[in-house]
Amino acid sequence: MQKPAAVRSWKASPPAPAGWIARRMPDGCLLLTRSSGDRLLTILGLLLMNLFWNGILSIFIARGISAQFHRQVITSPVAPGGWAYWMLLSPFILLGLQVFKYLLRSVFLCTELSASSGSLRIHRSLLFWRWNNYYAQAVFTLSTEVSKNSTHRLRLEGHGETVNLDACIGSDTRVRTLGALLVRETGWSIKRAPYTRD
Repeated sequence: MQKPAAVRSWKASPPAPAGWIARRMPDGCLLLTRSSGDRLLTILGLLLMNLFWNGILSIFIARGISAQFHRQVITSPVAPGGWAYWMLLSPFILLGLQVFKYLLRSVFLCTELSASSGSLRIHRSLLFWRWNNYYAQAVFTLSTEVSKNSTHRLRLEGHGETVNLDACIGSDTRVRTLGALLVRETGWSIKRAPYTRD
């Protein structure tokens, strides 16, 4: 018996959540990739954050280096170039490096999800390197970090590890839609983690 056209159409190109592109592959698995527009918005947001945070931080770093390079007399430990000056700056420098790391990951790291009945593969590529992670049994988790702009995450828990699949700020529609699609394809369960405060 021939399947209805609507069913055949859904199998050919299933609906995908915002920011993702879904393609049905010849072997029947569903391949999910981040859309170029979504990646570009993420990169621009992180670039602006880097310019703001690390731009201000670079002024203080330059003052400290200049004081030591020109061998200025340091009258106080907290004066530019003093040991306390660098101690106070160190947590801000570490945070700036973390933000810069996220920017580099967004630019160079590409991730694809390949879902089929009872399995999920995560394909990652970084420049010329590619590697895959295969999961035969796992659970999806929806979590929310409550703050002024709540962050919602979809995570994969399996094989003794937790992997972030997607995140969004504000409404949780995007991660819920992605979670429902992956549950439909893999047949695994999804649970709601307790709310946490950021």
